[in-house]
Amino acid sequence: MVGINSAKISAAGVEGMGFANPINSARPILQTLVEKGKIVRAYLGVGVLDSASVAHYGYDLDIDHGVYVVRVEKGGTADKVHIQKGDVIVKINGENVNSVADLRTTLDSIQAPR
Repeated sequence: MVGINSAKISAAGVEGMGFANPINSARPILQTLVEKGKIVRAYLGVGVLDSASVAHYGYDLDIDHGVYVVRVEKGGTADKVHIQKGDVIVKINGENVNSVADLRTTLDSIQAPR
């Protein structure tokens, strides 16, 4: 097996197009499912934006680094440590965070409490 299909596009008159997640990304998730029967991920409980994503929609976010917090889930991890709307997250666990993708990657690398 090379990967796990995640999306497929097909339409009349168009050759099908498929997308897959690499097996090396999927393997740890599959192993955890087999061993524990579920996946538990680290969760911050925020809605964030980065400069690149807002620029895509024609807006400007005046920050040089980090991600801008636009929403904090009441009772979530971020709320419990007093992260507030308007804060800018620049590091998590010592890792630089400059995009929404960085934030997700860093959170995925953290062992979530069971």
